[in-house]
Amino acid sequence: MVKKNQKPQFFKFFLPGINDGRLMIPSAFLKHMEGRRSGSASLIGPSGNIWHVDLIENNRDAFLQNGWPEFARDHNVRAGYCLIFRHEGNLQFTVAIFDKSACEKENAVRAKPSQDSTGYKNDTKTETPGGTCKSNLKRSMRNKCQSAVQRPFCEKTTRSTKLDTEKMLHKVKSSCSKVNKPMVNLQNKNVFRHHRGSNFSQRREVREEEIAKAYADAMTFTSKNPTGVIVMRKAYCYFGFYLQLPRSFPLSAMPKATETIILYDPSGKPWETKFLYSKKRGIGALSGGWRAFAIGNNLEEHDACVFEIIECNKIHVHIFRVVDEVKPQSRA
Repeated sequence: MVKKNQKPQFFKFFLPGINDGRLMIPSAFLKHMEGRRSGSASLIGPSGNIWHVDLIENNRDAFLQNGWPEFARDHNVRAGYCLIFRHEGNLQFTVAIFDKSACEKENAVRAKPSQDSTGYKNDTKTETPGGTCKSNLKRSMRNKCQSAVQRPFCEKTTRSTKLDTEKMLHKVKSSCSKVNKPMVNLQNKNVFRHHRGSNFSQRREVREEEIAKAYADAMTFTSKNPTGVIVMRKAYCYFGFYLQLPRSFPLSAMPKATETIILYDPSGKPWETKFLYSKKRGIGALSGGWRAFAIGNNLEEHDACVFEIIECNKIHVHIFRVVDEVKPQSRA
């Protein structure tokens, strides 16, 4: 419940493939927006600059859309970052950005819009002295921005990063318990028709909050061993079954040549898997044997897996599911 004279806030974890094109406003938050679910909106970044976005209504849900990708790109928002939105009124939001350390992103105060004052892409360089709005904005808009910007809500980090991460995770879990409206079906079976040998998910529809919770749970995993977090995509667990390891994966702890490695599932069962390594490109992937592991462990899209490297050719895989109830996939 928002106290009198307190500006309402909501937070979102940034998930590639979910939030990079548009960002859904929590349905429980819409009551704080004066009944407006569409129109032009403004995002005030930590720098004080303004990004123009469109508020779009779709099936009773509201999204920040046109202009949102530019905001995320200009602030270099990455997977796992937490963004806190404070509604200043009149569809204007002040945004605070926290990176994976649970601290505010320091260089966000230097971000400049890649839009001009109308919201379109801006290829010219403009100065933003003193952290105020862009110099090419109209004076009335600049004054409005300066009067609206206050110190963003800040997570206190006086104890430890782990404590702050646990606080964020607690917020995610609380949000999940309050929101019960499902998203649009994220596993549309029709998209797999052109893939021979595809599997179909039998899982119920999932919610964005459940996806965020699975990822947040995976990010709180700690170990003395090198670890990497990979969120499952369709091509990892429904068809293709070729798992490209991201650049952030600790490849330095992996074999320096193509060879067979052992994946241990949460029960400790070993699975032989082909690890492909390209020294020239500095990338790795899991191929032969990964299909058996994915199907044998009922991996689904958006499930988060923590790969804990015990030895260079032995990896323990910890699975954080979006939906706890497991239902085997069906074949095409």
